[in-house]
Amino acid sequence: PTRSDRTLQPASDGVAQLRVIHAVADAPDVNVLANGNRILERVPFGVASALLGVTPATYDVQVDGILPGGTASVIGPAGIALNDADITTVLAVNTLAAIEPLVVRVPDETVASDRVRLTLVHGAAAAPAVDVYLTAPSTDPADPVGTFAFRETLGPVTVAAGEYRVRVMLAGTDTLVFDSGALSLTGGSDLLVSAIANTGPGAAPIQLLAAD
Repeated sequence: PTRSDRTLQPASDGVAQLRVIHAVADAPDVNVLANGNRILERVPFGVASALLGVTPATYDVQVDGILPGGTASVIGPAGIALNDADITTVLAVNTLAAIEPLVVRVPDETVASDRVRLTLVHGAAAAPAVDVYLTAPSTDPADPVGTFAFRETLGPVTVAAGEYRVRVMLAGTDTLVFDSGALSLTGGSDLLVSAIANTGPGAAPIQLLAAD
């Protein structure tokens, strides 16, 4: 695989897009293999890889935890189809004892320079179902973008570029579990935003990981 410039890799160009996210808070750093070849090394919790350009095919993807004195396979090998019409993200989720892959695909489409595309992923195993609100920074939340539980996704949705605020509340309540504060969403961005466990600092049970 090669690192892939999103702007140079439109759909139907014969290159599939792959991203890997480590979202297991109690797991060690990991190596990622495809068809037995190591494609990422020492990925820590809370990190998303760059997009990798690969030949479209079905790959046996394996995740190895790095342990003192060696490695141990914690996911796979699992057959995952990668095609040039999608951006495919493989998240390692859940706890170390129950680690599993979560595969999220979004169409490989160009985002207009005045728009932002958002895909939201619930990757925090210990967090319950939540409502997600996307508003202007000073606007009170009214209607949620959607409600989702662990392993579910929302979107992709496309919004105008500009200033926003993300708030996450326990589903059906006004109990706030995450507040991003003011965020600037740059035109042309294609963001996959994952809710993952918050290992500190702060008291919020989740944090958001944005991969562009």
